[in-house]
Amino acid sequence: MAKASFYGVTAVGAAFHGVHCVDSAFSGADLRGADLTGAWLREVVFRADVDESTRFTGMHGSVYGPLSANRGDSVVTMGGETMREWLRDRGARAEVIPPRGP
Repeated sequence: MAKASFYGVTAVGAAFHGVHCVDSAFSGADLRGADLTGAWLREVVFRADVDESTRFTGMHGSVYGPLSANRGDSVVTMGGETMREWLRDRGARAEVIPPRGP
């Protein structure tokens, strides 16, 4: 998919296994429990809500944050190196692109 927008989409438990996304956006999307196993993302805005059941194994490419991780009764919002490490700890190999601008 190129230039796809998933703005505000509720995709709880959705299967994005192996999807290829280029210059796309998941801004405000609810990806809790979604399967992004093996997804290839290039310059994708990944400002989404995820949780511990969201699967990232083998996801690779480049994304913009921040990402909001739901942990039961709290939400942790992260970007940059923290986001990259969080994704890596879940099996992803994604570069987190720094925000543009001043």
